[in-house]
Amino acid sequence: MSPAPAAALLAALAAAALLVDRVLSVAVITAILFVVCLQGPKGRRRLYLAGALLSGLAVFVVTPFVASVGWHVVWSGPTVPVLGQLDVTREELHNGLFQGLRLTAVALAFAAYALLLDHDRLVQS
Repeated sequence: MSPAPAAALLAALAAAALLVDRVLSVAVITAILFVVCLQGPKGRRRLYLAGALLSGLAVFVVTPFVASVGWHVVWSGPTVPVLGQLDVTREELHNGLFQGLRLTAVALAFAAYALLLDHDRLVQS
């Protein structure tokens, strides 16, 4: 595939990941982009994949502790004087997973762009 349509396809996948409203849709887009990134050179892809996956994981882990959404408590933590009681709800976990997958999908789209596209041919077209 020539670089211009490939860049447009990667941009469309990143935009789709930001626009869809279902976790399964974002998970499928993330999986597709992950498989595409695995086609890149081994030495360079490790850094891109680690950055994308770790940032998405960090969003998933941090979101339940900074959000206060939902009623279905999964874990009720201690009371912190300034913050109040730390609770983790099912809705917070869902939102964290959704936003973490979104971030991972967009980061993987940029990783595929950097790893697989010939930038000289892209500028020529």
